[in-house]
Amino acid sequence: MVSHSTPVPTPATEEFENTIGVYEGGGYVAKGVYRPYIDCTMKSVKYDAFCPVCKRAIQRMIDFYAE
Repeated sequence: MVSHSTPVPTPATEEFENTIGVYEGGGYVAKGVYRPYIDCTMKSVKYDAFCPVCKRAIQRMIDFYAE
């Protein structure tokens, strides 16, 4: 889901605010673990603000168990 033009790791700047990328600071650690979006419900507690990557993963699990 990451575009070929997106730098890896992706800097958490305003330029890439709504871009799927490879942002350092996932899993509640500052370095060494990456997340796909600058902010998402999986990172901070926001109501119904899942990023496209999380939405896709959730939909795949629903489809898996519903089939």
